[in-house]
Order: sequence, then C-alpha cells, then structure tokens
Amino acid sequence: MSNPLSTVDVSAIRVSRYRTLGISLACFWAFHYLVLWSGVFAIKEPSGLWGINGNFTWLASIVFNALALLGCYVKLRRGGTLEFERISVAAALITAVGIACIALRVAYPHLAFDAIYLAGTILFGVGTGLLMACYAARLREVTPQTTFMLLSAGFFCGAALCLLISVAFVPIAAWIATAALPLIAARLYRKE
Repeated sequence: MSNPLSTVDVSAIRVSRYRTLGISLACFWAFHYLVLWSGVFAIKEPSGLWGINGNFTWLASIVFNALALLGCYVKLRRGGTLEFERISVAAALITAVGIACIALRVAYPHLAFDAIYLAGTILFGVGTGLLMACYAARLREVTPQTTFMLLSAGFFCGAALCLLISVAFVPIAAWIATAALPLIAARLYRKE
C-alpha cells in the first residue's frame, strides 16, 4: 500500500520544478480577478454617453479572447508554427495597453473615451487570449497532476494578490499594478 504523504512529496518536487511558471500563472489570474471582479475598474456611469453597457463591452472582450485562441489553433492545425515566447511579449503589451485604455475611461467619463473603453476591452480580450494560448503550449508538456496543482496554486495566489492590490492600493496605483501584471506574467513565462 502506497503512502499518501509520499505522493504529496513527489507532487511538491514536480511543482517546485515549475515554480516560475506557477508564479506567472498567479500574476495572470490576479490580473483577471482585478479586472473582472474586484470593482477597481467599475465605471462611474455604466451606460456611458453611447449607451454601451458593461455587459456589452465584456462580451466583446470574451469574443476577441476566443478569436485570438481560435487564430492560434487554426495556425497550428494548418501545420504552422508559433513562437510562443514572442507571442507572450506581444500579448502582454496588447493587454497592458487595453487596461490603460479601460482605466482612462473609468477615470474620465467623457464621450471620446467611450470609444477608448471599447477599444481597451477588445485589446484586453486579444491579449489575454494570446497569453492563454502561450500557457496552453507550456502546460501540455507537463503531467496532468502537476498541471492541476500549478493551476490551483495560480488561482489561489492570484486571488490573494488581487485582494492585496485592490485593498491596499489607491485606484491609480491599482490600475498601474494591474497593467504591470501581464508584463510580469509574460516575463516569468519566458524565464520558465
């Protein structure tokens, strides 16, 4: 009969080998929690001057997230190759610019900024979709048990980091930290 503690020891060794990837995932999920659930990016006037509501903009973000993932899939399916390390940098920059646009609209609710907010959510969707494709390429090389543990640790640590940023920082600092998280995640991804 096998010892359950030996299984935990083996799992800890496997996960420690991918420590950098785990921290990268934590930054990635902290970013998502901050944008989607923390309220840091809540708009003062949800309808805006164009009548676009928050549900529409997040739906646009999700659609473009899926399109970015689909683009990567189609490219690979057709026998093409993707340089995920380069894509991770582009994805992080696109995401950071998108979040900067969203933060600008949240801070200054004017007519011109409705277009900036919509563009920001689209960039957010594309950037995070590309980052997800990068993670998928890396995680498929890892055993299922280690992948599960890395994702679980990423979710938990990401939530803790989100809580810290959203509670301890003033809004402008939280926006800056949120825009920096995709860049940190991509940097750590490249180091893995």
